[in-house]
Amino acid sequence: MSRTVADATRFTATSPHAYSKPASILRSAANTFSPSSSPSQTSRRPPNAHIPNPPPPPPPQSQQTETPQQKVARIRALRAAQKLNSMTLWDKIVTRGRNYADTAHRTTVYGLMGATVLAGLITAFSLTDMIIYNRQQSAIYIAAQTAIYDQTLQSAIAAEEAGTPLTEEEQNVMNRERMVLKAEAEKEAREKRG
Repeated sequence: MSRTVADATRFTATSPHAYSKPASILRSAANTFSPSSSPSQTSRRPPNAHIPNPPPPPPPQSQQTETPQQKVARIRALRAAQKLNSMTLWDKIVTRGRNYADTAHRTTVYGLMGATVLAGLITAFSLTDMIIYNRQQSAIYIAAQTAIYDQTLQSAIAAEEAGTPLTEEEQNVMNRERMVLKAEAEKEAREKRG
């Protein structure tokens, strides 16, 4: 059950309350106490004094067996009807505008939340796809570079055996291979000594 401020309970379901004050006892001129028959004769209420509402009429016999939920619904319906009858045209327009504004705000919030979730999903998918693609391309590039290096190394070895001059790239590859072989030989020598 959706609850709003307008639906809030406007009563307390506690023990019975007194709705009017008992007759007051006024001090007469002779310092004797007597119940006042008419309070307006001896004392006047200030003009801003609170006058309590009379108690509500007792419910008909058919409604005396209603459940607390039914009672709450009935009292809310009565209060809503009273409020609707006492509202001016401007109050009705403002109330309806608030309902439209609440609906628009709720729609906007849910739309932004949905857009945020959608953007997060797209970001996660894109990031995963880019990482996978980058790894594939990296593997392809490394395989291609290794093939070019191996081909250059083989042509350098063939050119060196044939006694023809090496190109600059072939010379770099041969120097690198000699350094790798030298480093491996030193490592093996250290392992034998150590």
